[in-house]
Amino acid sequence: MLRSIVFCALGVVPLGVACDNSGADVHGEAGKADVVPSDFAKIRDDYRHQKQADLAVLDKTITDLEAKEKAAAAKTKPEIAGRVSSIKAERDTFMGDLRATENAGAATWESTKMRLDKEWGELKTATDEAASSAVSALSSTHKPGEMTCEDFVALADVERPKIIYWAEGFNRKGKPVDAVVDVRETDKLVPVLVAECAKSPKQPLSQVIQHHDSIPLKPMAAAPQPAKMSCEEFLAVEDVVQPKLVYWAAGFNKDGGATDSVVDITETDRIVPVLVKECKEAPKLTLWQKIKKYF
Repeated sequence: MLRSIVFCALGVVPLGVACDNSGADVHGEAGKADVVPSDFAKIRDDYRHQKQADLAVLDKTITDLEAKEKAAAAKTKPEIAGRVSSIKAERDTFMGDLRATENAGAATWESTKMRLDKEWGELKTATDEAASSAVSALSSTHKPGEMTCEDFVALADVERPKIIYWAEGFNRKGKPVDAVVDVRETDKLVPVLVAECAKSPKQPLSQVIQHHDSIPLKPMAAAPQPAKMSCEEFLAVEDVVQPKLVYWAAGFNKDGGATDSVVDITETDRIVPVLVKECKEAPKLTLWQKIKKYF
């Protein structure tokens, strides 16, 4: 046996002698084989879990986009809807590819991961762009004095009453501070204006509103008077009424001319809860003292 070992070491192999080369070159062919990490399954599963968590966040953005689509004006709905549909299709493709990695092997993992990362990057970019576009579409400022009936009808359902309350306040600016807001009648007026505007889309909205404003208001002892009411009285009205009074007051407090005055719906909506909070802190002050600094 000793002689066999010597012969093998010298590279001379006599007949009948076999050499064991299993450990002869640890850096040879065996070293060229792919080395599978002992924790590969954990690496793969951690990646899958992280992407599932990312998808949960993305799904919330999609839900928010769908809500914005419903609230959007008629002319912006199709764009948001198209983006949402495209994002959902990309998401479904990514989800299918992610599920397929459940039993992915180490040999192809790097190329699989690179493909998934590319898909995710494109999906995330598309979602972020859609969210930004939707915010821009809904962060709308309007000049009621320049709007046509066509512009008014094209607004989202939730925006039309806000424009009317603002316009009614604006039309009464410079008048006595005891001007009232007839919430019930104004709410009833909105669909009337929509119907009238649908018949004459090119007519200026201001003309239609002024026609109704010229009709004398019925005496209403309990009607809110935003320019005179206290914070305590403001807090006492219903939550759904508070924003309407703020929009009326925003118009009433505008210094601009009839055509260049702007109503910022996003900003005015943001101010309402701020006013509620400030009025709770100082209920005896007038609402006007709190509200005028914002407009």
